[in-house]
Amino acid sequence: MLEKHRVLLDLLLETVRTQYAKDISLLIVYGSCLNGTSHEKSDLDVLYIPCTPRGREMAHTFLLDGVGYDIWAADWDLLERLAHFEDLRVSILVDSELVWSASEADEARYRTLVERAHAIQAGPLTRPLWEMARTHLDKAKQYYGEVCLHGALSFVGGVLHETCCALCLLNRTYLRFGCKRTVEELSRMKLPEGFLSAYRELAEHPSKAPAVSCAALIRGAEEMLGRLRHTLPVHPEELWGLYEEIASCWNKLRFACAAGDTVQAFLVSVTLQSELDYVQSTLDVRCEELEFLREFGAGDLPRLLRRADRAEAALIALLRERGIPIVQCGSLKDVHALLLPKG
Repeated sequence: MLEKHRVLLDLLLETVRTQYAKDISLLIVYGSCLNGTSHEKSDLDVLYIPCTPRGREMAHTFLLDGVGYDIWAADWDLLERLAHFEDLRVSILVDSELVWSASEADEARYRTLVERAHAIQAGPLTRPLWEMARTHLDKAKQYYGEVCLHGALSFVGGVLHETCCALCLLNRTYLRFGCKRTVEELSRMKLPEGFLSAYRELAEHPSKAPAVSCAALIRGAEEMLGRLRHTLPVHPEELWGLYEEIASCWNKLRFACAAGDTVQAFLVSVTLQSELDYVQSTLDVRCEELEFLREFGAGDLPRLLRRADRAEAALIALLRERGIPIVQCGSLKDVHALLLPKG
């Protein structure tokens, strides 16, 4: 740690001890001051957890000798999200140093969260991690749309960031050095073929065919996401109640087709297909009958409806095969019985 950072940290700790001892649960430092990448213009990264409204009064941003500082007041909820990789700034927690705690309980809580993050790194890929990776990839696709529409370089950066986050999650890791050594840290992960060179090329030349380059990154990450999905355990119970919830969509589609309402028929079909895609992803299956929206013709709504009916029958059969019950009520009396407490 640079001497100027040590002096500032000493000032902070003295302030906590004398002014906020009952208002702050813990204080940590993290970032370049610990990982060996600091320089004369680096700031001191500080995060603390206040336990009273008064404790939040120590939070300030300021400039000192041309360097910007942020004394950051956060909540335990942030550390929880970091520990579960829900926020990929995991280094803030895992690579931090605890410099103040109000009690042994606060220190133990902090240590437990660090251990939880380490357990994720040492463990297998789980469905929550996979789902979070898919969410980041969906965000990358949104940025890709902006790149196609507007071409702004900030959106190219969004694609780079979100695809990187997705791959970090699939590798059960994070970027320890933030954006300082991204390519180096990515090179130590399992990546789609050609991803690293494509990533570097796009980051170094973001104005050169950005839409094509962004699409290549996303396709690579998506291929890896799909391949790793097959390694995850299947949880059919996640689909309990799904058919009952979406059954009305088939009725909407029938009425739209009967009325010749092409717009409504297409929009309802999109909703249905999205749910059927979710079923196939959850059960790790691919069923031809469930892919009913592969083509859409405004002049052939009866054909669309026939395909949708076959998809409904295939869904019911698949759910029953996997032991997923479908709740059928024959009367209001049955509904009433369903609603009664079971205890």
